[in-house]
Amino acid sequence: MKHMYVLGRLCIGAAVFVAAAVPFAFSQAPYPAQPIRIVCPFPAGGGTDLTARLLGEHLQKLLGQTVIVENRTGASGMIGTAAVAKAPPDGYTLLVASGEMAANPHLYPKMAYDIDKDLQPITLLVKVPNVLAVNMDVPATNVAELIAYAKQNAGKLTFSSSGVGNPQQLTGELFNKLAGVQIRHVPYKGAAPQIAELRASTSR
Repeated sequence: MKHMYVLGRLCIGAAVFVAAAVPFAFSQAPYPAQPIRIVCPFPAGGGTDLTARLLGEHLQKLLGQTVIVENRTGASGMIGTAAVAKAPPDGYTLLVASGEMAANPHLYPKMAYDIDKDLQPITLLVKVPNVLAVNMDVPATNVAELIAYAKQNAGKLTFSSSGVGNPQQLTGELFNKLAGVQIRHVPYKGAAPQIAELRASTSR
């Protein structure tokens, strides 16, 4: 199988959320009075993880308080997101999330949290466009040639993403629909192994 890779995030690369509810004003102690935990709901080494760690370093210097990044992975980011949604709403547990935050409610009928009620957005951190990269063994130098080749070789091409239900997969499926092709999705357990496979395939 020859692979096509869809890298990056659709529209939103990463944004920060916090458990929603009681305002911080109820606490008499100056903030932050204890370590801050940043939850990344995806595996280490991916774009969201790197963003979370850069944010953690910056906050630690800015606030003079320990900042810990914790990877709580699984279920298209819903495990880590649920952990933050259920955390005390005191500002000490933050979530760095990506496009899955918007997609999951439309893909999964039952979730352990309500995005609108249980989480409060703080700020958009980064925007990252999707990038289409094709294995050099595929005889296509532009999108039109790729579409033509995919139509001539139905079922022989695959495209990868960093997981099921993420913006990369949705972008790939949209490409299939708009182009009238059938390129099969191959999900990886995070962006790090996906990119490692991309590098390995281009060096063969």
